[in-house]
Amino acid sequence: MGRTVVGVDGSVAARYALEWAAADVHLRPRRLHLLHACGWPLVDLPLGPDAYRLPASARTREDVYALAEKMLADAASLVDPEIPVTTEISSDLPGRALLAASETADTVVVGSRGTGGFAGLLLGSVAEQVASHGRCPVVVVRPAPAPHGPVVVGIDGSPASLAALRYAADQAVARGTLLRAVHAWRWPVSAGPGDQVPVVHDRAVPAVDEERVLVEALAGLGAEFPDLTVERRLIHGRAAPALLSAGSDAALTVVGSRGRGGFTGLLVGSVSHQVLHHAAGPVAVVHANVH
Repeated sequence: MGRTVVGVDGSVAARYALEWAAADVHLRPRRLHLLHACGWPLVDLPLGPDAYRLPASARTREDVYALAEKMLADAASLVDPEIPVTTEISSDLPGRALLAASETADTVVVGSRGTGGFAGLLLGSVAEQVASHGRCPVVVVRPAPAPHGPVVVGIDGSPASLAALRYAADQAVARGTLLRAVHAWRWPVSAGPGDQVPVVHDRAVPAVDEERVLVEALAGLGAEFPDLTVERRLIHGRAAPALLSAGSDAALTVVGSRGRGGFTGLLVGSVSHQVLHHAAGPVAVVHANVH
């Protein structure tokens, strides 16, 4: 049996991540692995809500691990007893511990923001680090109830978006909801001085070409997922706003780590980055090299 790893740190966002992960493994049976990374001896105590605070004098390794054990036990008690649960305390930093776990996990689930950092940030550094570098699909969950809507996925024909499509299809079938496949496109624009932009006389021509991207991506999906219902959306406009709008009622929005545009050295493209920061509900980031 595979496993879903969820980061636990006592924060409200982590609590929602745990609830999302538990619901997911109920629908797609897996072992649920609860991971708390205390970063010992670099941890700056006290951390977490009042229930998990240590007195300033309590700074030994034993104190930190006792707190972590209580945190994990409390988290495990919230999970349906029928779900197999394992727990782990890592002495590494949270981002590195979760990235190491992603090497063998089916999915890693994190809260959008943990107990540290700046309150004004839309996305915490750990969530962004794991979403950018994870070796399996990474789901970022915000502290808000997830709607019971469709699974929305962005399609642009890139390897990462095709991997995202299959992850999204699996999620939609498990949830018994439709898959909303979104492909956004714009007219050719100049990339700089002297760049030649093709003259388009028939406005329908590029729309047909862009529709082909969506059709080809979805080809064969029905054979792989016979119970899947797909809604196609071809949108003329910027990809990130199109996905955010199409996913306003989504139970989950799925994006590839990076698409056809942008700089090849980026691990997460600008569209995925914007969706991660601004989506109202959970967002899954899928890399092309998922195992």
